[in-house]
Amino acid sequence: MTDRKPKTMSEYQDMRRKAPRQYYSTKVQNEMLKDRVDLGDKFYGQPASAASDELSLEDLQRLHALLTKEKAND
Repeated sequence: MTDRKPKTMSEYQDMRRKAPRQYYSTKVQNEMLKDRVDLGDKFYGQPASAASDELSLEDLQRLHALLTKEKAND
């Protein structure tokens, strides 16, 4: 297994704009959750208290659950 550098939210937003299919894949969503946990507030590039529109870890987990459920129903 290769080591990969954790991505920030802005890097994931770039991916969403440029490669939406890849961004919404289960693999990338799982990586995003892991990166959020590993990076903490650095994931958003600013202190959590300064980010008014950020997704919480719980929001990301709910999104992942919904995407996984939709994928299973396809």
